[in-house]
Amino acid sequence: INGELMFSRNYDNKYKRSGLALWIGALNKQYLATDLFSGQITDVQVWNRGLTQKEVRQYMAEMPNGTELDLQAAYDFNRWRGDWVYNKVSGQYDLKLVNGAYLKKR
Repeated sequence: INGELMFSRNYDNKYKRSGLALWIGALNKQYLATDLFSGQITDVQVWNRGLTQKEVRQYMAEMPNGTELDLQAAYDFNRWRGDWVYNKVSGQYDLKLVNGAYLKKR
């Protein structure tokens, strides 16, 4: 959190898809939102590998441009259409705001 390692875990197997959507700011328990986050999220990045502490700090200080190897999604919440947020990697509006989430202009 805020550039500091809070938890680390080694995985022997690749991530197994559950068929459930990835939720940011809440747990997705069979399509029911639980453990809702209360606060502000300034950006979200999804990588298909663990980042080093140096990389975490680097990408926290400066958002990836969207072409980095292993970067799967990057949202800075500066571009949106209705409830959909722009992904710098895919070039699509593919993150949906739900359950009362909203954007504030910076």
